[in-house]
Amino acid sequence: MKSQKNRAITVATLLVMFCSSGCHAREAGGGQQHPMFVPAAGSPIAVGCGPTDVVIGDLNRDGKPDIIAACEQTRGLTVLLATGAGSFRVLNRIALPDPPGNKVLGDVNGDNHLDLAIDSHDSYGVMLFLGDGKGGLSLAPNSPIVMREGQQPHTHGLAMADINGDRKLDLITANNAHNDLSVAFGDGRGGFTRAPATFPVGPSPYPFAVGDINNDGHPDIIATASATGPQRSHLFPDVPTMRELGHKDLVVDTWYGIYAPAGTAPAAQPAVATPAAPADDKK
Repeated sequence: MKSQKNRAITVATLLVMFCSSGCHAREAGGGQQHPMFVPAAGSPIAVGCGPTDVVIGDLNRDGKPDIIAACEQTRGLTVLLATGAGSFRVLNRIALPDPPGNKVLGDVNGDNHLDLAIDSHDSYGVMLFLGDGKGGLSLAPNSPIVMREGQQPHTHGLAMADINGDRKLDLITANNAHNDLSVAFGDGRGGFTRAPATFPVGPSPYPFAVGDINNDGHPDIIATASATGPQRSHLFPDVPTMRELGHKDLVVDTWYGIYAPAGTAPAAQPAVATPAAPADDKK
């Protein structure tokens, strides 16, 4: 219990670091090495929960970037407004209907205030909060935005971008269990219409990025893929899929591997290569 208590105290803070000396790790001419970042005054910042992620944006339009900290275990958000010189004050705490996942900020209803979209790992819905320009966020009447129909939600990525070129922000999510991306087109007033079809990608997509990579003026999507889908990863062609190993219904979020340096003693190699216990997909 003591270790859990100490952990709770540790994760209930935000560590703010300042880039020092232009972020030069070493002075010109190969001189003395200096720290690239230094703790900000008042850091870490207590937020009253175990923050799992943060997003930064100017919520009250004072020219200073503010912080929204997400707390997965307590299903909440903490809004911290910047007071200047890297310091922050807690404005309010917001309860969420689902555990928060990825978060993005953008003006979805055209009032020049930042709004917040949040996905949740075990839901097809995107929670939408409208900003009031003073740091406040309120749940939108049409929230959640349902990005996909199905029986196995497993959301691993969220972005805002103008996908169809109408100058209105759209929503994109990655559906890890379905090997596809979902798009909902924004109307510029806070409403969204789901695209008639999803967009297939590689097996088990994880967080993705949006950008114009071919310079044609249209945003493109770069999605990652793991080796847990029905096909082997081209990065690891010798690694069998779970389906090939007989676990057809097993979904694995992440692959873990153990590496040993060349020249490892033969007597030690079986300990690295042999699993300690067989996989059990019935638990």
